[in-house]
Amino acid sequence: MRNQGQRRLYGVSVMGGAALLLTSCGGNDVGLGNAEDFLDEATSAWLDSLPSDNVAVHDEAGCFFLVDGEGEVTGELACGGARTLFADDGEVWDLTTFDYSEDSDGEMVAEFDESILAEAEMEVSRPEGDVVDADGDDAPEALDEIEAPSRPEADSGLIVAPSPQDQEGDAVDTSGGSLVDGEEVSDGAYTVSEETDPQDSEIVTPAGIVTIEELGAAETVTVEGVPGQRGVDDDQSAVPHAPAEGETFRYLWASFAANEVPEAPENDAYLDLGDEQIELSSLDGGALVSVPDSGAELVVTTGEDTEQRYDILTGQRDSDPITDGFYVENRHQPEADITLDFPDFEDTITEEEVGSPSQAGDLTISTEAVVESYTITAWNPMMGWASEGEAWLELNWEASVSRDGDARAGYYRASDDQPSVVDWSITVDDTTIEERYESTDAGRNGGNSFGEVTVIAIPADFETISLDAEITSHWDEQPVTVEHEGTELPFDETHDSENEDEGEVDEDGPLDEDENTGW
Repeated sequence: MRNQGQRRLYGVSVMGGAALLLTSCGGNDVGLGNAEDFLDEATSAWLDSLPSDNVAVHDEAGCFFLVDGEGEVTGELACGGARTLFADDGEVWDLTTFDYSEDSDGEMVAEFDESILAEAEMEVSRPEGDVVDADGDDAPEALDEIEAPSRPEADSGLIVAPSPQDQEGDAVDTSGGSLVDGEEVSDGAYTVSEETDPQDSEIVTPAGIVTIEELGAAETVTVEGVPGQRGVDDDQSAVPHAPAEGETFRYLWASFAANEVPEAPENDAYLDLGDEQIELSSLDGGALVSVPDSGAELVVTTGEDTEQRYDILTGQRDSDPITDGFYVENRHQPEADITLDFPDFEDTITEEEVGSPSQAGDLTISTEAVVESYTITAWNPMMGWASEGEAWLELNWEASVSRDGDARAGYYRASDDQPSVVDWSITVDDTTIEERYESTDAGRNGGNSFGEVTVIAIPADFETISLDAEITSHWDEQPVTVEHEGTELPFDETHDSENEDEGEVDEDGPLDEDENTGW
C-alpha cells in the first residue's frame, strides 16, 4: 500500500495552466462541466468490475474525486464502499488516476476510460485529503465501516487429502484433492492454524504401531474458481471457505510401523465421521477433514472383533478393556537382565556313600535364574487377546544349575520321572499367581540350563509385580531345592524403544497399504 501522506499529481492535463476547483456549495458548479456524468460512468464501471459473489457492497458505494485542502483536484479517483474476504477493516477503497482538459467550448471536462480501473491500487484504506462527490460533498464515512462478507461454506464432510511429503512449512499442497461444489481445491489450499499436542500419540496393535504424527485445525479451505478475489477473472479466483455449519476442519497425519510377527492379525483404519467412514489408507495417511463439532474418530481395527478409537478433536484414545494392556507405561523392557540369586546347596559325599574314596569329597550345587526381558501386552502370538481388564505378562527367563567341588560323584540327572522344576510365584499387587515349568532335558553331568517365555494373565491396571521362585534339580537320585524371594520388576524407566523390533516408520507413504505389512 502506498504512503497515503504523500500527495501525487497523476497525468493531469490543464489547458492554459488553469486550476480545476470543486466548490462545496451543494450545487452543480464544481469546476468540471461533466463531473456528475463522469462519476456516474466511473461508478457503474467500477461496480461491474467487482467480483460477482463474496463481496459486500455498501448502498452508497461509488467513485469520488480526491482533492487537496484547497479544493484542487489531484487527478486521483477514489472508488470505495466494497469489501472482499481478503480485505482488513477499512480496506474498501480503490485508487486510480484520470485526465481532464479544456474542451472546444472552454469548459473543463474529464473523459472516463475503463483502463484506469485496471491500473487501480486495490483494497486500501481511505486516502488522506478530501474525498468528495460531484457536488463537493464528502464521501460517507459509513463506507469505511462496512463489514466483511460471510465466508462461503465448504461441503459437509469435505475431505482434502494432501501428500505429506509435499508440505512446505505450514502450508499443505492439496493439488488433486477433493472438490467443493464441483470446484477443485487449490494448491496450498489450507494452513494448519492450530497444532494440537495429542495426549495420546500412539495406537498399539499386534501388527505394529500407528503414530499420530500431526494433529491440528484449519480455519478455512481455499477453493479455486469461486468469485470473490479482486484483479482476476471469476474462473481464476480462489476464495477461502469456512466449514459447513456444525462442523470444523481438522488435520490428521498418521504413520504405521509394522512389526515382524507373522501370526499377528491384520489391521485396518478408517475415519468415522458419523454418517460416513473413510479408509485411511486411501488418504496416504494424511487429510484435512470437515468433521462434526460433536466429534469424529480414527478407528483402528484388528481382526474381526477388536477396535480402538481415537478422538481427533481431543487427541485422546478411548480406554478399552481389551487393548489397555498395550498402554502400560514403560511396558517393554527388552534388556532387563535381572539376576535372581539362590543359595548354594553344599554337601559332603562320604566314601561309605559311594564305595570309593576317589568319588568322595565336597560338593556344591549352584543355581541362578536371569529374567532377560519382560513385556506387558494385550495380545500374545500363542495366547491371543487377554481377557477384558487383563493383560499378558511375557517373562523371558533362563535358569542354570551347576556343580563344583572335589567330589567325583553327584551328577545332574533329569528325566520324565524326575524333571527339573521351576515354580514361579508372581505377586501382582495383593494377588499371587502360581506358574510351574518342568524340564526333562538330560543336560550335562555337570549341570544344565533351561528356560522359556512364560506368559501369565495379570490385571491390566496393576501397580507392582514381584517374583519368587523355587527351583528343584536332581543330582543322582537326590533332589536339590533352593528358593529366591522378593524381586520386583521395575517399570520406572524406558529401555530401548520397542519400535526396534516392531518396524520402521514409512516416511514416504504413511499408512500405505502396499508397503506396510499388517495394514
